[in-house]
Amino acid sequence: MEKKFISTNMKIFMLVLLLLSITFYASGCIVLVQSGYKLSDYADELNIDPNNLKVTFFDFNDFNFNDSYISKDYTINENINEIDLNLNSQGIKIVNYDGQDLKVQIKSHSTISSELLKAENDNKLVLNTSYDTPSNANITISIPYGFNGRGTLKIITSSGDINISNLSMNTLNLSTASGEINISNLNLNYLSLNSSSGSINFNAITTLNETKLISSSGSIIGSGALGTVNGSTSSGDIELKFKDSLSNTSLSTASGSVALSIPKNLGYKINYDTISGDLDSSHKQLSSGDESSLINITTTSGDLHIK
Repeated sequence: MEKKFISTNMKIFMLVLLLLSITFYASGCIVLVQSGYKLSDYADELNIDPNNLKVTFFDFNDFNFNDSYISKDYTINENINEIDLNLNSQGIKIVNYDGQDLKVQIKSHSTISSELLKAENDNKLVLNTSYDTPSNANITISIPYGFNGRGTLKIITSSGDINISNLSMNTLNLSTASGEINISNLNLNYLSLNSSSGSINFNAITTLNETKLISSSGSIIGSGALGTVNGSTSSGDIELKFKDSLSNTSLSTASGSVALSIPKNLGYKINYDTISGDLDSSHKQLSSGDESSLINITTTSGDLHIK
């Protein structure tokens, strides 16, 4: 009788090992997802293009495990005229609603064990994430319409994206390190947007008094009636489309270019100071109309485009 190449017992042993390996691998994937792990966060250390991760590796965010979800209402007393939100890497979305309290909803693939920490300081309501707030959480803040006219909203986050639309309030102050800022359809008196490496995008903004725009390497792209504008970026570009009104404007970049779209009926005078940048204008003119608004542009190597 010929001797079997692999015995039955060995086949059973190897099958058990295979099943155990699959079980341990699947369990590891679930643990990583629940902890908020993303392989793209380590792209620099691994010398991997983050855009290729979804092709070469599993994108754990595509797995739809049961989400954890909590909701909390916070009372806004009549003396409160400022809301401060201090986050880590969580994404945040701001919406309006017809109610009295400030509604906070937190949703995550990971377990959420507590709501945002609350503190009141004089006329401020301060909400902070706790140490166990999942880094991959998405937070939605519903602000009562009654707070809009009198209030100030301030948001600080490290790498989370900020998305806001359809608000009217006195002051909006947004700051993020590597996250993106996306806002639209806002009516404000003062607007301040600050991002290190994330881009800043805004549309249909009306600012009566002043708009401040600061970015290190991210681009600044937006449109609206912006009041007095002060903007700066290092390597990112600045693209502004003015609508309806124009006030004094000051913009500076290092290597980023500046592109301005100005309605023909608005008067302005542009002072363009650059070392190696070029001027791109249909008429090569830096003034128009009554020259009532002064625009100062300073770049190192960035070009100036006027439409």
